Amino acid sequence: METLPLLIPTGTSMNLSVLCSFLLSCVVVSLPALEWYRSNAAGSALEPVMQSEAAQYRYALSVETIPLYDLPASLQSLYESSYRAELRLLLESGTESNRYWYAYDSTGALRLTAEQPRNASSVSTIECYDNAMLLIESRHFSGDNETNIIYTYKDTMLIQTETYAVNALGRELVVTDSYRYRRDSTLRSIEREYHSDEPAIRLSFLSIDTGSATNPIQSNPVLGVDSAFVRDILVSPTPHSRNEYRTDAQGRITHETQFDETGAVTGEWDNTWDGTRLKSVRWRSGSEDRLIEYEYDSEGKRIAESNYNQGILERTLRMDPSGPDREIEEIYLDGKAVLRAVWEHGRKIREERIR
Repeated sequence: METLPLLIPTGTSMNLSVLCSFLLSCVVVSLPALEWYRSNAAGSALEPVMQSEAAQYRYALSVETIPLYDLPASLQSLYESSYRAELRLLLESGTESNRYWYAYDSTGALRLTAEQPRNASSVSTIECYDNAMLLIESRHFSGDNETNIIYTYKDTMLIQTETYAVNALGRELVVTDSYRYRRDSTLRSIEREYHSDEPAIRLSFLSIDTGSATNPIQSNPVLGVDSAFVRDILVSPTPHSRNEYRTDAQGRITHETQFDETGAVTGEWDNTWDGTRLKSVRWRSGSEDRLIEYEYDSEGKRIAESNYNQGILERTLRMDPSGPDREIEEIYLDGKAVLRAVWEHGRKIREERIR
């Protein structure tokens, strides 16, 4: 909380009660605005509520503007004086679940985010954005180790990522991913180069270029699923983790199993195909059960996506026919759309609550 200077006119006599009232008014004015929202497990601000109402919902979110010195130390070097910072607290059944920090520049563009999960003693994830709101760097912390990913673009199209391992011994480049696109700007392939003894690999988007189907099980370390609905469960690869793929007679991935460094299964994906089109993708891991369903137009172009969590619709994404490269995203709560966002060229340009 910022401190306001105390200005008392000289030569003015003030009794104790007047002085106390004056000081109280200064404190009230200097308090940052605190807003409350009904939320979901992802921490979205779905609809404004009174603080007294927030407790009746499973998920509630508080949002307040904070000064620089209230930011975690790991964020202060990334924060510029012109930014405005927010602290968001996600409550689940009245208990703090996650803590988020957001920073916006003078134009209102998002430039910095960070997350501290429940029971964590420090920030676990940091993301940095440029002035076009493109993700340019992400940092993921686990104990004394850090995974640092640098994103490179051509115009607004991602062309390369570099993943570094950071620890007490220094910073080491682990893998470089290069992204190749078709003329219609759809992703064609990902080429991964390991900066170790691991061989380089090449993946076609949502299909492994096996050359034949004589070996229906392939082992590779990355997944070709492109949906914001599952980004929070995607884990950055390490040199000793791996993914095992099962393909059909056409060489398409039908099943994927993810393994950690010890060889333990961490999750499984199932792909359902309709002819040459990917109809759905399902992820299961422990209590997690997520389903992504896709729709296509008569030309085979993907035009819509529906996201289900434990069988409940949470999000839809549909191409907007009014403009090229424009998408309409809607967030659902209790079966009703409550939040709508418009995306253009991969950037959010408008957000509104649905009454």
